[in-house]
Amino acid sequence: ANRGGILAMPGVLATTSFATRTSAVKRGVWVLEQVLGQRVPPAPPNVPALEKQDQKKVANLTLRQRTELHRTNAVCANCHKILDPVASTFQKFDTAGRFLPAATWPKELPQPGFGQAVIDDVSKYPEALRWLGQQLTNDQRFITNAVTVMYRGLTGREPLAYPLEGT
Repeated sequence: ANRGGILAMPGVLATTSFATRTSAVKRGVWVLEQVLGQRVPPAPPNVPALEKQDQKKVANLTLRQRTELHRTNAVCANCHKILDPVASTFQKFDTAGRFLPAATWPKELPQPGFGQAVIDDVSKYPEALRWLGQQLTNDQRFITNAVTVMYRGLTGREPLAYPLEGT
């Protein structure tokens, strides 16, 4: 009942996690790149990854607080405005893709969402991935990416950006 098609397949959820914890960023990036065909720029070189932050400064901070510290960079904040609501739809699943009991859900995550739409009703959070799947399939980028991926798989070639004249 808590599965949402491909998005909630254990293989997808495990692939978009670290070995010992889930990764909201990896899951959000996976949706944008693999499902919508969008390029997500890497973090700026002057902004350290969470595991490379100054350990003296972050020793007493939670993972969430360390993530917020990372987002103080304006460039990072711009990407996270897009990534974080999408990523929040996944946080009801653990690293192996198992649905978690409500009592263990992260409390400090942004509202699950996509684009301008968000899930306001907390009671609907268990259905967040199914909701996200519906939002994605209504997005033109999903359709374009699905056709592109199928074309590549069937022909082994890149699709043309524009039809050739005279053909």
